[in-house]
Amino acid sequence: MKKNILNDYYSPLLEQNNFIPIPCPEKFSPAGKCWEIAPAVGGGYYWVYGKQDLFDIKIHDFYFHEDFCLDLALPECISIQRYDSISGEELNPYRRLSAGDIQTIVGGKPRYRALIHKRIPLHAIGIEILQAYYEDILKKQYPDDYFSLPAAFQSVDHAADFPAMSKLLFEVESYRGDGMPAALFYEAKVTEAIALVVDAWKQQEQRQTRPLSAADIAGLQNVAGY
Repeated sequence: MKKNILNDYYSPLLEQNNFIPIPCPEKFSPAGKCWEIAPAVGGGYYWVYGKQDLFDIKIHDFYFHEDFCLDLALPECISIQRYDSISGEELNPYRRLSAGDIQTIVGGKPRYRALIHKRIPLHAIGIEILQAYYEDILKKQYPDDYFSLPAAFQSVDHAADFPAMSKLLFEVESYRGDGMPAALFYEAKVTEAIALVVDAWKQQEQRQTRPLSAADIAGLQNVAGY
């Protein structure tokens, strides 16, 4: 039986962490679902659009009154997001969470733990692609070209110069459609995000494997001789 990422994962996760389901405010697409953080804990919203067990799109727009430790089991997934505002650290392995660059997470490994600092708005937009999509559907559609998508996503982690992805995430965040147009729009953007990551990864691979030119070799020999 197929799982539904919204009902089986996000609803219980958010409601266990003091988020209350509400009708979508006008600032979000009505195609998704929205939760508001309990006033005693913080302020703001968590919006999610999900398609069955295939992918979801998330907008974080909230803050905590006190430092908050996230400790949760992520599903088997690959995700990419842009933080416009955040202050905190991931704890295993340790790395600072910083605004302005593209960050990726590969789920299904050890529990995800992060410390979010108090009173600093957490504003982010992200796309999460579940294993049923990248291991089953894509592998069947592209059997000759398929490779490890998690490795491709990890290759663009902390990319400070990825304007095409930033533009895509901005378009996703700004979209306000509903119904079938929204379903088509979000699926197209997920596919486009995968294409951008794969293209960036292949360009990195080509740069790493490109042989040195005769001029490069001569230059290295001159430096070594000096």
